[in-house]
Amino acid sequence: MIGLAMLSLAREHVHRASAETKGARLKMGLTEAMNATEIIGDVRGRGLLLGTEFVIDRGSMNPAPQAATAVADACRRRGLLIQVVSGNVWRIAPPLTVSNDEVDSAVSIIQESITEYEHV
Repeated sequence: MIGLAMLSLAREHVHRASAETKGARLKMGLTEAMNATEIIGDVRGRGLLLGTEFVIDRGSMNPAPQAATAVADACRRRGLLIQVVSGNVWRIAPPLTVSNDEVDSAVSIIQESITEYEHV
């Protein structure tokens, strides 16, 4: 019994640390995407639960729900599902088992989708 409890506790600790590390990697990629475009106004969150706010431009910070939906649709066509909430905000919540390669792939898909949206 004590052994099982210790394994459970260790597994939970490993998942929590992994979520923080992979979440930081994801947030860094999304922040880089934000710095490359005017349509992302903010990237926020903690661990693997992140939000990305789409705006018309960062100067006005006016919501851009059409951009959020269009870019999410472009991501979906590339195999990445993104949840649009509150009209202009994405909720990004990959599973705890997500790999670094999957995080990097998601960021790449998001960047490609933003570029596609901006050039339409």
